[in-house]
Amino acid sequence: GMGEVMIQNTSREAYTSILPTLGHRQSSVLRVIAENPGLCDYEIAQKMGLAINVITPRRNELLATGLIESAGRRVNPQTGRSALIWRLNGEQLPLFQAA
Repeated sequence: GMGEVMIQNTSREAYTSILPTLGHRQSSVLRVIAENPGLCDYEIAQKMGLAINVITPRRNELLATGLIESAGRRVNPQTGRSALIWRLNGEQLPLFQAA
Protein backbone atom coordinates (compact mmCIF):
# COMPACT_ATOMS: atom_id res chain seq x y z
CA GLY A 1 0.00 0.00 0.00
CA MET A 2 0.94 3.68 0.21
CA GLY A 3 2.79 3.15 3.47
CA GLU A 4 5.21 0.73 1.89
CA VAL A 5 5.97 3.10 -0.99
CA MET A 6 6.78 5.86 1.48
CA ILE A 7 9.11 3.58 3.42
CA GLN A 8 10.94 2.48 0.27
CA ASN A 9 11.47 6.05 -0.87
CA THR A 10 12.75 7.00 2.55
CA SER A 11 15.17 4.08 2.69
CA ARG A 12 16.35 4.90 -0.84
CA GLU A 13 17.12 8.48 0.17
CA ALA A 14 18.75 7.27 3.35
CA TYR A 15 20.87 4.88 1.33
CA THR A 16 22.09 7.41 -1.21
CA SER A 17 22.77 9.94 1.51
CA ILE A 18 24.62 7.44 3.70
CA LEU A 19 26.98 5.96 1.11
CA PRO A 20 29.26 9.03 1.02
CA THR A 21 29.27 9.12 4.83
CA LEU A 22 30.53 5.55 5.19
CA GLY A 23 34.11 5.28 6.28
CA HIS A 24 36.64 3.65 3.98
CA ARG A 25 36.65 0.44 5.99
CA GLN A 26 32.85 0.30 6.21
CA SER A 27 32.64 0.70 2.43
CA SER A 28 35.18 -2.11 1.98
CA VAL A 29 33.20 -4.42 4.27
CA LEU A 30 29.99 -3.50 2.44
CA ARG A 31 31.59 -4.30 -0.92
CA VAL A 32 32.84 -7.70 0.28
CA ILE A 33 29.34 -8.54 1.55
CA ALA A 34 27.77 -7.30 -1.70
CA GLU A 35 30.09 -9.43 -3.81
CA ASN A 36 30.05 -12.49 -1.52
CA PRO A 37 26.65 -12.78 0.13
CA GLY A 38 26.53 -15.36 2.90
CA LEU A 39 29.91 -14.78 4.55
CA CYS A 40 30.32 -14.64 8.30
CA ASP A 41 32.49 -12.02 10.03
CA TYR A 42 35.42 -14.42 10.18
CA GLU A 43 35.33 -14.97 6.41
CA ILE A 44 34.92 -11.25 5.70
CA ALA A 45 37.99 -10.60 7.84
CA GLN A 46 39.94 -13.31 6.00
CA LYS A 47 39.00 -11.93 2.59
CA MET A 48 40.09 -8.45 3.64
CA GLY A 49 43.26 -9.65 5.34
CA LEU A 50 42.21 -7.96 8.56
CA ALA A 51 41.61 -9.08 12.12
CA ILE A 52 38.06 -10.03 13.01
CA ASN A 53 38.03 -7.45 15.82
CA VAL A 54 38.58 -4.78 13.15
CA ILE A 55 35.74 -6.10 10.96
CA THR A 56 33.04 -6.78 13.54
CA PRO A 57 32.51 -3.17 14.69
CA ARG A 58 32.31 -1.99 11.07
CA ARG A 59 29.86 -4.74 10.20
CA ASN A 60 27.80 -3.83 13.29
CA GLU A 61 27.64 -0.23 12.07
CA LEU A 62 26.48 -1.38 8.63
CA LEU A 63 23.81 -3.49 10.32
CA ALA A 64 22.69 -0.47 12.33
CA THR A 65 22.31 1.60 9.14
CA GLY A 66 20.08 -1.10 7.63
CA LEU A 67 22.38 -1.58 4.65
CA ILE A 68 22.93 -5.25 5.48
CA GLU A 69 20.89 -7.94 7.16
CA SER A 70 21.44 -11.42 8.52
CA ALA A 71 20.98 -14.22 5.99
CA GLY A 72 20.70 -16.76 8.81
CA ARG A 73 23.34 -18.91 10.43
CA ARG A 74 25.67 -21.65 9.32
CA VAL A 75 28.63 -23.53 10.69
CA ASN A 76 31.95 -22.10 9.61
CA PRO A 77 34.00 -25.15 8.52
CA GLN A 78 37.23 -23.55 9.75
CA THR A 79 36.12 -22.68 13.26
CA GLY A 80 33.44 -25.36 13.62
CA ARG A 81 31.21 -22.73 15.20
CA SER A 82 27.81 -21.53 14.11
CA ALA A 83 27.98 -17.92 12.93
CA LEU A 84 25.60 -15.33 11.55
CA ILE A 85 26.06 -14.75 7.84
CA TRP A 86 25.40 -11.45 6.09
CA ARG A 87 23.94 -10.10 2.88
CA LEU A 88 22.82 -6.72 1.60
CA ASN A 89 19.37 -5.72 2.76
CA GLY A 90 17.12 -6.97 -0.07
CA GLU A 91 15.43 -3.59 -0.51
CA GLN A 92 18.80 -1.94 -1.05
CA LEU A 93 20.16 -4.49 -3.52
CA PRO A 94 19.18 -2.78 -6.82
CA LEU A 95 20.54 0.52 -5.53
CA PHE A 96 23.90 -0.96 -4.76
CA GLN A 97 24.19 -2.64 -8.14
CA ALA A 98 23.26 0.61 -9.87
CA ALA A 99 25.84 2.59 -7.92
